[in-house]
Amino acid sequence: MSARGSDSCARSTAPRAARALVVFPGALGDLILLVPALAALRGAGQRIELSVRRALADLARAILPGPQGPAADGAAVASFFGAALDPALAAWLRGAARVDAWLGPDDTVRRHVRALGVDDVRSHRVERGDGDVHATIAYARALGVEPAPMPRVGAHWLAGAAAPSRPRALVVHPGAGARAKRWTAEGFRAVADAWRERGGETVVLLGPAEENDVGWWRATGHEIAARLDLRDAAALIASAPWYVGNDSGMSHLAGLLARRGAVLFGPTRAARWRPLGGSLAALHWPDVAETDLVARIVTTLTGCGDGRVPPSPRRRSS
Repeated sequence: MSARGSDSCARSTAPRAARALVVFPGALGDLILLVPALAALRGAGQRIELSVRRALADLARAILPGPQGPAADGAAVASFFGAALDPALAAWLRGAARVDAWLGPDDTVRRHVRALGVDDVRSHRVERGDGDVHATIAYARALGVEPAPMPRVGAHWLAGAAAPSRPRALVVHPGAGARAKRWTAEGFRAVADAWRERGGETVVLLGPAEENDVGWWRATGHEIAARLDLRDAAALIASAPWYVGNDSGMSHLAGLLARRGAVLFGPTRAARWRPLGGSLAALHWPDVAETDLVARIVTTLTGCGDGRVPPSPRRRSS
């Protein structure tokens, strides 16, 4: 047999990495906080296959390429709690080395999976509320690993979204899923005005939760970006070096995309929930005068010196 044939045979008989299946129904920010733990599990030789919400599947694939299971918010995964598993879900589970399901401590889930011959089944809860460690550390401990550095998003995922580079732009996202986590719209407007006065441009990113605020923001004269899907919102954030927002999924996305700026925390603690990646300062707004916080945000954005918009930071090579 030739050397080439011998190499080919060796490659074909090499053991495949063990399949580690992860069922995770969390929202955008939750998924991004989980990613360093998943990256560590992959680095330990596991082949990660994810089941996430439909809306997050493409992003998850761009961060951790590979096969995926049925959608975590679909009927197949819902069958975990029924008398019989959906055939597509059962086919995905068979042959796995381990299954980590963030569906709560439900014996029904473990029983279904073990009936398919998978002995290593672990049940978890999506992180909520306060805790003694950052959520990413909590997720890593649940998986039995130390968090890895935040992976980069595959450039191909953003390539299809039309968002030309805007080297003097600041993206402002004044929304959050929970109203209690939102700083005042007037405060965000003051930041946007200050940035424009210093020679920059501002784009206000509004999501579905801010649908009723579109008219108010249009009246400010700032550019508005509304009704964007996740990839287009990510492309917009990636097109601008600077970002300011509340504790929200979009702010975690800005960290994933290595933006600079500030994330504002109200009732939640930065030590528990701050975004990872990028250079996003965590600033708390309760009991801080609006004008004082605006000044702190502007200083964070511009750095020391004359307060003008600084040159665009160099992008790291992919």
